[in-house]
Amino acid sequence: MEFKSPQFRHFKQTLTEVANRFSLDPDKLQVEFFTPNCQAIFVEDVDNQHLKIHINLQEDRIVSIQNLSTTRNGLTEHLKEKYRRYMK
Repeated sequence: MEFKSPQFRHFKQTLTEVANRFSLDPDKLQVEFFTPNCQAIFVEDVDNQHLKIHINLQEDRIVSIQNLSTTRNGLTEHLKEKYRRYMK
């Protein structure tokens, strides 16, 4: 797990738990933003794509996913299913 800001390192255990709860790979995550018990924004590298994932921790759901890859071909069906189950 990488951290955009050093202050997020203090929450590494909590962020790992959040990642695991949403089936994200902590080894392939960059933490862009985190407010405890409120929201988290991760960038996950999956299948050669960089995906920005916004999670609302109060509602326990993924709010949005944005493909940051240069190809921007959209998400494969496999990835859509991976994240869709956590979106309400």
